[in-house]
Amino acid sequence: MKGFLVTFFTQQNRRYQGKMLGDWIVDLAKEMGLRGATLSTGIEGFGHTGRLHSSHFFELADQP
Repeated sequence: MKGFLVTFFTQQNRRYQGKMLGDWIVDLAKEMGLRGATLSTGIEGFGHTGRLHSSHFFELADQP
């Protein structure tokens, strides 16, 4: 099987045309006929500055 893996990174509160950006990307992938798409949420990580970013208890409790 040959294919590609395309990865997008964004913040959860980003919107495009009034829709959550992650949901918009997954819907667009389906409309384009891609064979699959997965939307994942990161709990913790760090960027190019080395500063740690993480969700706090109350932010995690608000997740669906």
